[in-house]
Amino acid sequence: GALAACLVVVVLSLPGSRSLTLWPEPGRWPKLPEIEQRLRLPALWNALRAAPPGRVLFVRSGIPLVGGTEWYRAHSHVTALAPLYAGRAIINGTFTYPSAIAALVYTGSPARAPIRSLVERLDGVSLFGRPLAALDADTLDRFVTFLGVSTDVMMEDDAGRFPALEANGRFVKTVVSPYLVYRSLEPVVLPEQVAPDRWRVNLSGSAGEWVSARVSFSPLWRAEVGGDTVPARRGDLGDIEVKLPAPTASVDLVYSDGQWEPAGIIVSVIGILVWAAHWLSPRRRRSR
Repeated sequence: GALAACLVVVVLSLPGSRSLTLWPEPGRWPKLPEIEQRLRLPALWNALRAAPPGRVLFVRSGIPLVGGTEWYRAHSHVTALAPLYAGRAIINGTFTYPSAIAALVYTGSPARAPIRSLVERLDGVSLFGRPLAALDADTLDRFVTFLGVSTDVMMEDDAGRFPALEANGRFVKTVVSPYLVYRSLEPVVLPEQVAPDRWRVNLSGSAGEWVSARVSFSPLWRAEVGGDTVPARRGDLGDIEVKLPAPTASVDLVYSDGQWEPAGIIVSVIGILVWAAHWLSPRRRRSR
């Protein structure tokens, strides 16, 4: 039975239009210049450069390359190049590694639970764990504010499916066919890198209030104001929240090793020394 199954797989994997292949045949997948022309990517990059400061949220993780409604039809994640060609940080618009923020975009929760649906099945159907048509404006505003989003990109094919965005008064629509670009009326303040392991952001609120720094949480982050460490914690959506010492503060976010990183190095060095002492001892050399 196993041998017969192997033979069937071999036959189905022979070159052909219906073969079982893990990679497209050479010449059958469009190259970047063709995709740029077909999808008018230069126009999209220009529109994103002109958008107000903040991150760009793509409603879809990929862009269809052919017509139809099948989730598995040919598509491209070329929008992942937006940081390179448009100089803008993005949310969605690409495959992403497992992270709390990816889970938030797919499911609406940063909880450590498996994502049980392929992201292609969600494109044009749902966002933040809710159907596009059922995602209300208040919930959308909460997520885009938390993520520091100033620009949303939607496909023309999805027009009429996302009323929370299309009728949202805080965004202005621009048609860059085949895209609909929604720009915020106000810029968004994001942390800016000022040193290899240091980012700076101006936060405002009430003194003693916990305010999001719009950065994904890690225990290796440390918050400083004027050189003094201030309290920081993990927010409900997986972000860093900083306790403001004053109504406005210039907060430095410093990413550095914690206690376990040096401890791991020390243990590794001790292990190497013990191993070297064992193999280089005089008794070991005589026995050999």
